[in-house]
Amino acid sequence: MTLDFIFGIAGLILLFLGGEYLVKGSANLALSLGISTGIVGLTVVAIGTSSPELVVSLLAAVNGRGALSLGNIVGSNMANIGLIVGLTALIMPISIQWKFLKRDMPVMILAFIFYFIFALSGTITRMNGIVLLGGLFIYLLFYALLIIKSCNNKSLNSSCDVNLKQPETSKKIDLIRIIAGIAFLMLGGHLLVESATGIALAFGVSEWVIAISMVAVGTSLPELSTSIVAAVRGYPEMVIGNVIGSNIFNVLFVQAAVAVVQPVPVQWSFVTFEFPIMVGAGFLMYLILRTDYRVSRIEGGLLLAGYIVVILMSFMRNPMV
Repeated sequence: MTLDFIFGIAGLILLFLGGEYLVKGSANLALSLGISTGIVGLTVVAIGTSSPELVVSLLAAVNGRGALSLGNIVGSNMANIGLIVGLTALIMPISIQWKFLKRDMPVMILAFIFYFIFALSGTITRMNGIVLLGGLFIYLLFYALLIIKSCNNKSLNSSCDVNLKQPETSKKIDLIRIIAGIAFLMLGGHLLVESATGIALAFGVSEWVIAISMVAVGTSLPELSTSIVAAVRGYPEMVIGNVIGSNIFNVLFVQAAVAVVQPVPVQWSFVTFEFPIMVGAGFLMYLILRTDYRVSRIEGGLLLAGYIVVILMSFMRNPMV
């Protein structure tokens, strides 16, 4: 079991490094090709920070470990709200602009609801995955049109600035970073999946419990580190955008891609507990932000405490697969 813990830690480190290299290399390469920072942030960075969840979930699903795959995605969504928003708000209250609350939060909640509805059938099917991918396409298309409109109106210079600062590194180095990032993600994902399985068997708990706790937090490390750094440096609003974007991509991209490759079975005990909590956490986050467009330290503490309680309850329920 000691080896499982060592492999797990090594897997988390590789996932973190892989995500960092992939995001930095892809963003630099896109900027050097003249792609706007708005599009880079919306696509490359958002997908890059969700890459650990994608790799781990895909490997788990292909290896027949559906609970591990599903638990990673559901657990990451809950961790993003309860752990990341809660912990970051304790460091510094988080503010949000009205446009995010009006435009992106409803998309996240709708994604959660559709995800929940699909899970009620007992399987996230390939058709469900295609529908979710369709939702992602519409979301990205909407944003692309919004950016184009903003450029035409000259209202958002940061989204359509043609005089972009060129990265200091060469395209060759950026390509090496991208390749290294993908390699680290693949190896780290493999180590983490095998480690989580071994730990679950050793402690006599289900892969689902390990997935929504250790694996989910591990694959959410890029979001966690980004959010804490943003709060410490005085950019707390970035935290909400990071969390909302990550949750949207986890469902509409990660879960969709996994389901298209391999349909994912869903146990009824998961549908009656963790899935409703995930949806409820989305609504709760919306209501908290709706009051005064911020998450206070007290509210952050309550979110963090709620997350810890949910994880402990999942351990006590200990659904076996």
